[in-house]
Amino acid sequence: MNSFAPRRRASRLDARPAILWFALTTLLLSALCVGALLVRAVSGEWLELKMDSARVRVLQMLPKPSAPDHVPTPLGVLTNDARPTIVWRTPRAARAFTATPAPTVTSEPTYNASVENTPTLTAPTSAPAQALGSPTPLAFTPAPTKHAALQPLQTAVQLGGVTHEAQRFNNCGPTTLRMYFSFFAYRQDTQVQIANVLKPNKDDRNVSPVELMNYARQKGFHAQTRVNGDVEKIKALLSNGLPVMIEEGYDPERAHQGWMGHYLLLTGYDENGITAQDSYNGPNQVVSWQALDEHWRHFNRTYLVVYTDAYVDAVQAIIGEDLDDATMYAKAAQRAQDEWNVNPDDAFAAFNLGSSLVGLGEYEAAAQAFDQARRLKLPWRMLWYQFGPYEAYLQVGRYDELVALADATLRPTGDLEESYYYKGRALAKLGRSADARAAFELALHYNAHYDAARQALDAM
Repeated sequence: MNSFAPRRRASRLDARPAILWFALTTLLLSALCVGALLVRAVSGEWLELKMDSARVRVLQMLPKPSAPDHVPTPLGVLTNDARPTIVWRTPRAARAFTATPAPTVTSEPTYNASVENTPTLTAPTSAPAQALGSPTPLAFTPAPTKHAALQPLQTAVQLGGVTHEAQRFNNCGPTTLRMYFSFFAYRQDTQVQIANVLKPNKDDRNVSPVELMNYARQKGFHAQTRVNGDVEKIKALLSNGLPVMIEEGYDPERAHQGWMGHYLLLTGYDENGITAQDSYNGPNQVVSWQALDEHWRHFNRTYLVVYTDAYVDAVQAIIGEDLDDATMYAKAAQRAQDEWNVNPDDAFAAFNLGSSLVGLGEYEAAAQAFDQARRLKLPWRMLWYQFGPYEAYLQVGRYDELVALADATLRPTGDLEESYYYKGRALAKLGRSADARAAFELALHYNAHYDAARQALDAM
C-alpha cells in the first residue's frame, strides 16, 4: 500500500494549478461585473434612481406638516348668498381666423396608427439650458413631408408606437412627455433628463403645460397647449393619428394623499371610453368619457398637442378658432359660467371662470370668481398647479390677500417657486423690499431656471 502513496500526493499537487487558475478566473469575472455595475451607476441614472427611491422612503417615514382641509377662504367676510353669476364685459372680438372645419363622425373601421406611419425626427445637437418661460424657435427643420388629408372622426381608434414608462417619484409631467416623444421614435431624452431641466428641484410639485410645450418646441417639435378642450377635439386628433396629453385632477386611492394634479397621454378610444397611457397606474388604462371629463375639468380642460410638420394642417383645422387666445378664453369663460349656473356649489366651475377671465384680462371679475370658488371649498393643493388667483389679486391691488394665500399654500410644503414669486411681487407693491427680495431668492433657490423670478429680483 505504501508504494501507491507518492503517486496520490503527486496527483493532488498536479491539480493545484488548475484550482488556482479557476479561483483567479472567478475573481476576475466578479471584478469585471462589479466594475460594469459601477460604470453603469456613475455614467447613467441607475444609482440616481435608487438613491431617489431610498430618499422618498425616508421622507415618507418622517413626520409631515398637518395639511389643511381646503384652500382658505378670503380674508374678507363673504355673504352667504354667493352669486354664481359674475359680471364681465362683452368678450372682445376674435381676430380673423380661417380654418378648415373638422369632418363629422363616420362609421369607418378602426384606425390604427403606429410609429412607422409617422415621420422620423433627427435629434437636435443641444438640449435647452435655460428657463422655458416663453416660446423659442424650433431647434431644427424636419424634412418636408406630404400632408395627409384631414381624416373624419372614426368610431374607434387605437394608436400604436407609444412606449409606456413608469414615472419616478413626483415626475408624471416629464415622464408623460417622454412617452409622447416615443410616438415619434424620439428617445434621446429620458424622463430624468427632462426633469433635470424642467424641475431641478426633485420635489417640485408642478411642471406646467407651458413648460412642457416649450421643451417640446426646443426639441424641434411643434406644440400647442390650450384650454376648454372637449371630446370632439380629442376624437378628431386621435382620428388623425395624434395622441393628446391632458392635465387632470386625481385622487389616487392607494396613495392616501388626497387630490393632486396628474397628466395622461390619450392614445385611443371606443364606445367604452378613452385609452390612456398613465405613468402612475400603467399602460392602456380605459377611462369612461364621463370620468375623464369630470377630472379633466379640474384643470379647465387643458390639453397639449405635440406634432411634426406632417400634422400642422390637421392640428390647425381641429383646434380652429381656439388658436386665438381671446376666442378660446371667452368660450371657456362662458362654459364655466353655464356650468356654475347649473350647480351654484361647483367650486371647479367658479375657479375655471376665474382662470379664463384672467386670460381675458378681466381681473376684477376674475377675483370675484376666485373668492367664490374658495368659499365653495377647493382642494388644498389647488394652487400648487394653477396660479390665476395670485394674478387676479395682484392686478386688482389685493396684496395682503395674495400674501396670506401664498403663505397658506406654502405652509404644508415650502418648495413652491410660483407661490414665492407672486408673494414677492405683492410684498414689493406693499413696499416691503427686503421681504420681496427674500421671496424671489427662495423662488430661484427651488428653481434656478425660473426667469420671471430672476427678472423680478434683478429689477429690485
